[in-house]
Amino acid sequence: MRTIEQILKDYPSLKLQYDQMNNMTLFKMLMPKKQQQELDKIKADMTDLIMTTEQYNNNFSDYGWIAYSLINVEFMKNANQVFKDNGIEKAEKFIADYYIENSKNEKRFIQYSTSEFKRRADIIDEAFEAYENKKYYSAVTLFLTIADGVINDFTKNKGFFTEGVHLECWNCLVECDKGLKKIKDIYNLPRKKTNEERIIMPYRNGILHGRDLNYGNKFVAGKCIVMLLAISEWIKNKNTEEARKEKYKKEANPPPLTESLKKLQETKKIKKIINEWEGKKIEIGKDIPITGKKEDYKQYDFLYNFIETLEIWKLRNYGELAKRFEILFNYESRTGFKPKRCRELFEKNILLGFELTNIIDQAICMKVIEFNVQIQKENKIANGRMKIGMVYEGEKNILAIPDKNNGYWKIYPQDVSILYE
Repeated sequence: MRTIEQILKDYPSLKLQYDQMNNMTLFKMLMPKKQQQELDKIKADMTDLIMTTEQYNNNFSDYGWIAYSLINVEFMKNANQVFKDNGIEKAEKFIADYYIENSKNEKRFIQYSTSEFKRRADIIDEAFEAYENKKYYSAVTLFLTIADGVINDFTKNKGFFTEGVHLECWNCLVECDKGLKKIKDIYNLPRKKTNEERIIMPYRNGILHGRDLNYGNKFVAGKCIVMLLAISEWIKNKNTEEARKEKYKKEANPPPLTESLKKLQETKKIKKIINEWEGKKIEIGKDIPITGKKEDYKQYDFLYNFIETLEIWKLRNYGELAKRFEILFNYESRTGFKPKRCRELFEKNILLGFELTNIIDQAICMKVIEFNVQIQKENKIANGRMKIGMVYEGEKNILAIPDKNNGYWKIYPQDVSILYE
């Protein structure tokens, strides 16, 4: 296995942090004892993370399980231990079962991670529903088409499995030789004969061209999910590649020691917020009114924003409403025409009233609101249900943390079919 110094050559920004911590140790005796202990722990945790990830990729990347930045460190440690004690067969079962147990979180991270995935939210829902119901044949084919389509959208001309697609990305964990490149080459192997033997790798050509017939199992499906999580991370890193390079250049000039420690502490605080988050049961009619004005919901920012959007709808402010329901009008490439498209839809759907029916606190930055509406449709009044997601985003559609106040709540319609009836 490579040494930590050899590994860090592939990750300049991580190496910079590691070197800064090493530089701090030279002045450690000048720090308060508490800061000394915190520095030691941060460095130990960082070393442990890097070496655990390296070992995980060494053990499992040949079999289609690769590390990505959102992967759970304790899970990787446990998988490595199972591999050491019991071998690859037991380890693969352990990993496949882990992805089944955590499928809801995986779906959320994939579904709203980038614009390419968001536009396939319904397909992702269906794929994970099949996966959770052990309908692996259906899940696998959907996962593979999602991967191809997402990369095709992003590159504008090449799917994930297309020969010549470039997966290079500066300072990106999944871009490494034991990451996306490796599994793409494995999954894209030619499958020229019909095969009835059970496979546990998602061979794209064999599966989608009907040559591999026995692929409906949790191993193939789980590896597809890992592939989608890695693709999501790659796209996000590719979108921010130039900005990250520029940031690295600025940070390569050593900042004051106190500033470096402050950044490390801030990262720890964010992780702590995410790890300690627990969903709240919001009772409609008790904690919040069934219907009301935005001021009645100010204790929940996402609800305040949502009710404000309904008020904008009532006021027929189509310019602002087009911004709030931006996803509905993405088909219109001309920005100036989006308010017009919004008017064309919503002037046929005048909101008369609403009643909240269910609030789902899915994650720290993801909520779902279900509600009934009464709408004036030309010469008739229609009553129906709607369902929307609220996602807290920062710059470049990256998920943010509400507690840090570093983003805004954005609407992702999930069921607005009543508008088109």
